[in-house]
Amino acid sequence: MGRQSGGYDCRQPFARHETERSFQAVFSRYETDEGRFVISGGVEEFFLRMEKGNKTAVISIAVSLKDTQEKETGRSIMFQKKYVREEPLQESSPQGYCQAASQAMRIISEQITNDIYAAVKTSYQSTASNHERNLC
Repeated sequence: MGRQSGGYDCRQPFARHETERSFQAVFSRYETDEGRFVISGGVEEFFLRMEKGNKTAVISIAVSLKDTQEKETGRSIMFQKKYVREEPLQESSPQGYCQAASQAMRIISEQITNDIYAAVKTSYQSTASNHERNLC
């Protein structure tokens, strides 16, 4: 249950980040369970740029975050953002490209995680404030 072909269990908690923030679980698109927040997106660019003897790994990823509990269409999309990162190759080889692309992806992944965490936290704080006002 919850396993994909690589043997990774999508329901396992994320590893804790240095800041001790974490998400509770990740569901694949094949899961029947639905979470409140849905992340979608994809890779827009992934290539090697060669200019004037310099080689750079370029990665571009578009991400959107949706709150499924928000009834108003215009407010259900919490954010849409394009992340772009370029990393110079330290070594002009396939391994050098892989290392540069991995570094670019590592940085983009951290930015995406931070942005999603901040948006979800803000949403929960807003929901809690609205709930408290409705109780008074």
